[in-house]
Amino acid sequence: MATLGKAQWIILLVLLLQAATLALLLIFAVKARNRFRTYNREFHTMREELQNAISMTALGFRFPIFFGHASIDTFYARYLIQQLVAWRPKTIVELGSGASTILIARLMQRLGTADYEHISVEHDGDYLAITKKLAELNGVADRVTFLHCPLEATLALGIPWYAHLPEKLADRKIDLLIVDGPPAYLKETAHARYPALPLLYGHFNDRCMIIVDDANRDGERAVIDRWLKEYPEFAVRYRRRGKGFAILTRQGESSWRRESRRRAG
Repeated sequence: MATLGKAQWIILLVLLLQAATLALLLIFAVKARNRFRTYNREFHTMREELQNAISMTALGFRFPIFFGHASIDTFYARYLIQQLVAWRPKTIVELGSGASTILIARLMQRLGTADYEHISVEHDGDYLAITKKLAELNGVADRVTFLHCPLEATLALGIPWYAHLPEKLADRKIDLLIVDGPPAYLKETAHARYPALPLLYGHFNDRCMIIVDDANRDGERAVIDRWLKEYPEFAVRYRRRGKGFAILTRQGESSWRRESRRRAG
């Protein structure tokens, strides 16, 4: 085997350095492209959230309400507004009070809708008092039925949930259920929202919708997967923007949506 001369070693070293430089430049370019795409997505998300928030000022809130973090985000709020405008549910039940409570009440007020019931359920008495005050400041307190239901372990499921809520709902039939509680952000409470469907199943109207907030989290997705296995008449669609939310409807949704459009138009 022939040995390389000094000049050939220099040439080989230069080629290796060029290859290494090219590889580093390629890695940098890929990372820069990926970072640019991330920044671009974040920019468009922020712009869309801002547009959503600005659009909601048309509802004419008398006192500010805040979206994001523990409250619903503006993507969820926009979808909720669209659904309430297109389809006027007779009975709305919220699990977890807050910004969505004021949003729903104000929207239905602006729409001139009176023949409906809006029930807001909250386990935290202090937080419920804040929501009530916000409702008063926005002139919609008389449009919401507030229920304080502390969390207590359910005998059938062993998961803390809203105490005696099924009994308090009596013979009401739910058209729209909003699931934004109990809190489920910790690992040990990741499945805290599971009891909503099994414990309220007998209270749902034949045609109904369930909207689950924070659906980008593993816990909520696991809960929804379990619901679909146990109640196969429901179908689900996911919206990934923001914190994410899931929309569950009974099978036969297409005819229901046609009726919603007819009633809205």
